[in-house]
Amino acid sequence: MGVKFVLQGGDPFAFLFVPPAALMGTVVGAVRAMPAAEFDAKAQALRTAMEELKVPETFRRCVADRLQELTSTPGSRVMFEEPASTTLEVIVEQVGLTGAVEPINPPLSFVLTERTRLIRVSDGAELYGHWLTYRGRLRSLEEWFVQNSINSMLLREEADRACRELAERLVDEVFLLYRPGTE
Repeated sequence: MGVKFVLQGGDPFAFLFVPPAALMGTVVGAVRAMPAAEFDAKAQALRTAMEELKVPETFRRCVADRLQELTSTPGSRVMFEEPASTTLEVIVEQVGLTGAVEPINPPLSFVLTERTRLIRVSDGAELYGHWLTYRGRLRSLEEWFVQNSINSMLLREEADRACRELAERLVDEVFLLYRPGTE
């Protein structure tokens, strides 16, 4: 029986959207310098922008694209008629902005953490597992927000970069010694 990898995600409601909590945690000191209404508006804008990014789905697509590149190399073959013997489980555990607590205009970076497991289908045994985290460069709170609303273009660029880089690292790490479809 050949090995077939099935990319799956976890329950979408299990994803932790850290931005509101991270933003609130990192901006605790900034609240003293920022009116509560402005803080609440920024936190809500960030929450909405993060949900619109659909990071878990985008990340799974990035991993699937990277796997497709890997399996389309000369000498590899994938047998779709055989049942899967191994499942690749990829779950976005957290995504958001985080940084150091500073009283005014704290520096924040985009963070994406994923958990990957290879699971043997026959008995559910975990064959391999790891966590990977992407941390973008620090930017001031002002850079993340422009005229009191989230800078969606900047957020999307960071999310896309995080997805591409983590997908490449994930596939390289998981399949360093084994290429799907080769025997």
